[in-house]
Amino acid sequence: MAITMYDRSSSYDDMHEARLDMFARKQRQYDAIPPTRAALHEHIKWAAYQAGCIWGQCLEPLIEIECPADWGWTKQSNMWRVHWTSMPPIAESCKQLT
Repeated sequence: MAITMYDRSSSYDDMHEARLDMFARKQRQYDAIPPTRAALHEHIKWAAYQAGCIWGQCLEPLIEIECPADWGWTKQSNMWRVHWTSMPPIAESCKQLT
């Protein structure tokens, strides 16, 4: 379970409930709690792209690379950049916290 990686004493099964517990009850700073489910989803896409689409073809003489846009990347100024999450940063969405 991914939650135990961040808090071994957590009894929650839901990531959002565990994050709320870490922030509200254990009074951790919001930048010290684990990422959201949306961020985890994006991370899984990057890992799958690297492992399957790139490294999965490492022995091939000519590889066929799929478009990174389908795997959690965005193109900005002719460069591919990681799309971290579909949620706004907590500092922007919760002004009263900062």
